Amino acid sequence: DSIISKLDNPKKGLIFVSNNVFSLINSNAVSLDNLTNNKDELVKFLNAIAKGKIDSSAANKNILNLLLSKTTTDKVINNSKKNSFDSKELEKIVDNLITKNKDMISKEYESRPERIEKMIMGQVMKETKGGASPQETIKLIKTKLK
Repeated sequence: DSIISKLDNPKKGLIFVSNNVFSLINSNAVSLDNLTNNKDELVKFLNAIAKGKIDSSAANKNILNLLLSKTTTDKVINNSKKNSFDSKELEKIVDNLITKNKDMISKEYESRPERIEKMIMGQVMKETKGGASPQETIKLIKTKLK
């Protein structure tokens, strides 16, 4: 309860905890007693997820280590930044993929924009090996296609 009151987005925090933490505890045979006593670090981590500083992929990969006090929120954020692409690099990738797929885009975007956006998104993720921010990427794709 004290953790929930400190969250910027309690709903998102609760969803993340219920979807990820409990399954980790079960699958790794970790007891709640072995998990971090540092509630402030967990709050910081959940708030960073809610603010988009840590994407869901990085959050899922690092939550167990955070709970076992083997990493910190700041380390996860820094590692995410190292693995992410800057805006200009991401824009070049999106532009290249739009150019490669211009025939399909011109035929189908009007009738099925969501399909085209997801197709480009998948290609970006493949090319960046999942390193691109999904939120930033989809926003860029939508802007470029309009």
